[in-house]
Amino acid sequence: MTSTGGYLLVQALRARGIDTMFGLPGVQLDGLFDALAVSDMRVVHTRHEQAASYMADGYARATGRVGVCAVVPGPGVLNAGAGLATAYANHSPVLLIAGHLFGGDGARGTGALHEIVDQGDVIAGVVGETNRIRSVEEIETALDAAFAHLAGHPSRPAAIEIGPDVLLAETDLPIPVAAPAPPPPAIDASAVEQAAAALADRARPIIIAGGGARLAGEGLRALSAALCAPVVVTSEGKGSVPDDLPDTLPHPASFTLLDEADGVVVVGSRFSTMRGPVQVSPDTVVVRIDADPARLAASHGGDVVAIHGDAPDATSRLAEAVAAARVADEERDALHQARVAELRSAIFAGLAQEFPDTWTFCRVLRDVIPADGILVDEMTQVGYMARMGYPAAQGRNYIGSGYQGTLGFGYATALGAKVGCPERVVVSISGDGGFLYNVAELATAAHHRIAVVAVVFSDNAYGNVKGIQQRVYGREIASTLTNPDYVKLADSFGIHGAWATDADELGSALTEAIERDEPALIGVPIEAQPDILAVITGRRRL
Repeated sequence: MTSTGGYLLVQALRARGIDTMFGLPGVQLDGLFDALAVSDMRVVHTRHEQAASYMADGYARATGRVGVCAVVPGPGVLNAGAGLATAYANHSPVLLIAGHLFGGDGARGTGALHEIVDQGDVIAGVVGETNRIRSVEEIETALDAAFAHLAGHPSRPAAIEIGPDVLLAETDLPIPVAAPAPPPPAIDASAVEQAAAALADRARPIIIAGGGARLAGEGLRALSAALCAPVVVTSEGKGSVPDDLPDTLPHPASFTLLDEADGVVVVGSRFSTMRGPVQVSPDTVVVRIDADPARLAASHGGDVVAIHGDAPDATSRLAEAVAAARVADEERDALHQARVAELRSAIFAGLAQEFPDTWTFCRVLRDVIPADGILVDEMTQVGYMARMGYPAAQGRNYIGSGYQGTLGFGYATALGAKVGCPERVVVSISGDGGFLYNVAELATAAHHRIAVVAVVFSDNAYGNVKGIQQRVYGREIASTLTNPDYVKLADSFGIHGAWATDADELGSALTEAIERDEPALIGVPIEAQPDILAVITGRRRL
């Protein structure tokens, strides 16, 4: 039966398990969206291409499945770039379907609608795999390459470019079947044994769990027990082990513990700062477990043992080897445990004492949001506190922007997470600066009835920027903001709105919004907050 390239592409995506697409239609994508209209795939259209890529990322990270977004070429691709960069930073399996020009390569330099020169090169900077489809026959090959990459170890975003001539072309080709996913990398048994031997006599070992460790909870707990070592969880790794366990510490603890440690196991983390790889003393053993071989090549100044593999398998195997190699020493281990308990207590007491408002807001969020609920943070003081003061118990119920620090990513990402997990409560916390980046997506939430609760902490400023300007330069510029009335704003989109002037009112408003199970917006007026970034970056220790 004759069909079109667009129909073939949609059915090939369905054959690979894709049932949802985020995006915006446009003339170069008419052949795709017409095919979607006669398919059973859910289409969530947004008000901005940036939101489409963010939503695909939120969907992917909340579910573990591939998130797909489709945008027109040129400005559409550029708009989607921030979401793709965030997905790249977090190893998120996002597939971008990017339109191309009428006339294909022959239109280059003619000023065709939406043209940017060498669009594929632009996309390549924010994805791990990109292919240009120039004929219907190339659809299968391009999808096989994209999905092999998306299912890889580690995964990163992939992209395909496809023009209207291909989408509208008639074809009688069969629907391409899905190729098998690539197996995880084989773990070198000798590297595991070498790592276990190197760690066997360490008196002050620690484990650092990053984003690649999110699903390695069982292995991390076993390794922690075998080493008698605390697990320091980065913001990307939150939920890999429950934050409220006595041997789990937030990331700022690493600044102190690394000074004292004689053994460090780094699981699925870049283990770096803005200035490059973390440096340790020459006599410190560093064991790196990562599915990304590029990370294993970093130099840290100590004795490094690299284990290439997926975190769940590698941590479990290392735990077994350490348990067999490590000699018990109750006095040594008790001293280390006491030091960890002391540091954990000091960090949380310091956070509560020095940052009482943001600490209390995070405790209220934790009290109200169900244990399996999803919290999406933002580049705001309450969001920074949430990385430390909001306990997460599962590997997919806390979502942040990773090292990209993409201001404004939160609300749209939360919408995508809710689309993927409609049965779970999803809450987005933003500052007023970040929230208005994607404020138009209130329309998307209302139109598609996506029941995310958005909490906006409003100090009428780019608070972090303003605080730095005042502290460092003694003056400020371009950091004060004018904001809407959030309740009236919500009402104008036909969704539930509420004000909360303190933590107790936030608890009540959030409880009501969750019970309503519909899109909601809660405004929380706050005063300027102390700079918690100094704690997160290690400039100040508690």
